[in-house]
This record gives sequence, C-alpha cells and structure tokens, in this order.
Amino acid sequence: MKEIKTARFTIKAWERVGEHHTESEYDIKYRAEPMAAYFYCHHPNEGAEILYKEGENKNQALVKPNGFPWINLNLDPAGALIRDNSHHTITEMGFSYMYGIIQNAVHKSKAQKKFNKIFSMEPPHFWLEYDVVTIKIDFPDYAFIPYVVKEKETLVDIARKHFISEYKILTLNKLKNYNSVEAGQEILIPNGYAKTTILFIDIKTHLPVKQEMYDDLGKYEAYEYHKLKANDNIPEEEFTSKFPAYGF
Repeated sequence: MKEIKTARFTIKAWERVGEHHTESEYDIKYRAEPMAAYFYCHHPNEGAEILYKEGENKNQALVKPNGFPWINLNLDPAGALIRDNSHHTITEMGFSYMYGIIQNAVHKSKAQKKFNKIFSMEPPHFWLEYDVVTIKIDFPDYAFIPYVVKEKETLVDIARKHFISEYKILTLNKLKNYNSVEAGQEILIPNGYAKTTILFIDIKTHLPVKQEMYDDLGKYEAYEYHKLKANDNIPEEEFTSKFPAYGF
C-alpha cells in the first residue's frame, strides 16, 4: 500500500448512516504526492464530478454537481457539503489511509502479545476479478473510552491521531458537526477503528480490494475496488478541469 503512487479504479461503497445505509459508486483517478484525485459519480448522482489537487485552487475541490445550482462549485474537501453524511473525505482516497489503520492494529496487537489471536487468514480463493486471501482483524476488547479534547483539536484531528473513524465519534457523541467540540470537553471515542475488519487481499498486488468493517452495532462500512490499475501512468492533464473527457 505504501508503494502506490497512482491508481485508477471503480469504488463501490456501503456505509451505515444513522439507522439507514447509503450506497455509492465512483470512477476514481488518484495520485499520492502531491495528492490529486478525480471522481466521476455513477450513483447516487450520476454525472457529478469532483477534482482536487493539493496546493491548488486555494486547496478547494472543484465540483460539478450535475444538478442545482447547475454551476461548478469550489468547496472545502473536508466540509459538510461535499461529505454529505459520508464516513470519509475525498482526501482519504487511496491506500495510505487504510495502511495507517492496519499498521496501528498490528502495533497494538503485538504490544498486547495477541497478534495470532487478533489476526487470522483464510486460504486463497477467487472473488470477482481477483484471486485473494482473506485477512480478519478481530478486537474482542473493542469499547468506547473517555477522551478530553485538546486545545484547537477537531474530531478529524482526534480520529487521525488514534486511527479511528471521525464519523463514528460524531454519531457516538451526537455532535452537530466535526468542529463542534472545544478544549476541555470530555467525549467518548472507540479504542480502535473497528471491532472486526475483513480484508480481501489481491494475491498479485497485495492490495486490499475489498474492506468490510463492523462496530458494536454490526456492519459499519464496506468498500470494493474494481478494475484496479495500480501505479498506472496518469498524465498530468487528467488532473486538470480542461481534460476533454470531463464536463466541468
């Protein structure tokens, strides 16, 4: 995962939002450094597009909503409008974010001397277009612990520091938004990203082409990567709004 510099793929996402769940599908082009990403939406808003390049356009994402207000918008990539109840921001796209979560689980399990109890693997099998092995990360001690917010911290800062989900913190504490905490406030946070994580690892690339996460309430989120081309040559033009195939 650390070696992925660019990637093209279609992602299918399933996320629990409140008492319901959402499903989405995007074609994505991704570059790790400097971070850049292009999204074409197939579902739920077919034809919508997003383009983000770190350090350009005042670090805002260019969005074609393909609906009202029928004009291109420049939006904060971590803002409420572009997230719209999604578990993740567009800047978490790629594999480095998941790599951090897995590495944290490895370190934690080894520190507890429980690696062989927490991590398990099933034999190779065929899943859709991939030959995969399945790795399961199971934390039986998954729980919620008190945390005192530090000066100038947001929920996203807390989540990144502890390799947990900011959306889970938001809903667990019934907060209005990701900036609605203040220094000295005590909140609850999970002691790990998930109670159970299931990863389908492509034998050829060693990349997690399917990810399923479960919390205390059951299935929390799932992501599938299709037509994945890792470290493919993506011309710089394809990370600009002028690329002929785009509709900005």
